[in-house]
Amino acid sequence: MVKPLHICIEVYMSISNFHIDKTSPLPYYYQLERYIQSLINKGYLKKLDELQAEGEIASICNISIGVVRQALKRLEQSGVIIRRKGKRAVVKGKQKIQVEFSQKQYGGYEELEKQGFKVNTGVIENTLTKPNVKVRDKLKINEGEKVIKIIRIRSVEDQPVIFWISYVSSHLCPDLAQYNLTDRSLNSVVYELYGIRTSSVECSLEVIRGEQEICRLLNKPLDEPLIYIESTNFLDDDRVFQLTEAWHTSDNWSFNFHFLLDQSRMPLKSAG
Repeated sequence: MVKPLHICIEVYMSISNFHIDKTSPLPYYYQLERYIQSLINKGYLKKLDELQAEGEIASICNISIGVVRQALKRLEQSGVIIRRKGKRAVVKGKQKIQVEFSQKQYGGYEELEKQGFKVNTGVIENTLTKPNVKVRDKLKINEGEKVIKIIRIRSVEDQPVIFWISYVSSHLCPDLAQYNLTDRSLNSVVYELYGIRTSSVECSLEVIRGEQEICRLLNKPLDEPLIYIESTNFLDDDRVFQLTEAWHTSDNWSFNFHFLLDQSRMPLKSAG
């Protein structure tokens, strides 16, 4: 039996007050895409359920049918739904974990929870230690100064998906090694304890072969490709306070990048 999308929308709106935010820098199609994904994650839409017709979704969400088609196309490309010519789209199954990179956010613990995932973070190590040369240079600290080294592994829906090592300035966060970070956001804890909030983040991303111990912890075959993300967190005054190396499983993730262009720096069109 078809489960109408508008029923799910009404239920979900009453819970989360969802609407297409037309003041957001995120595109309308992307907001709708995330919305439908959250319905799947929360069990409102299940495998083989049919979505409403494109025109009905457009009417319900007060957006154009072109926006709906773009959102459904992206869901299809992610393997979340199956689109059939002349018929309604069908939910295929579990969707990939979405990670957001934009001027206003970088997807993490809270973002995964908003998507409806069950998220768990285990702490393997949280100690005060002497950094290697790379970490010392990245954090711009003096030789001999120690850092807080935090090794964690994150599971989503009880499957390990991220192994990462964070290095935090002990000068800025002196007692951090004493606190339990299990199932907590590191950035949230740092803000609660020290009033330190990340102002900007620089990230690099590459696909690499996983090392033996990391593959073991992520339950992946040896040398399976992993997505490696290195990020450096800055304060308002451009001081560096955190370096993180993260290894993501390659079959679970979808990375989305959103950029706002500075129109004042765009080249002017030639008068001719």
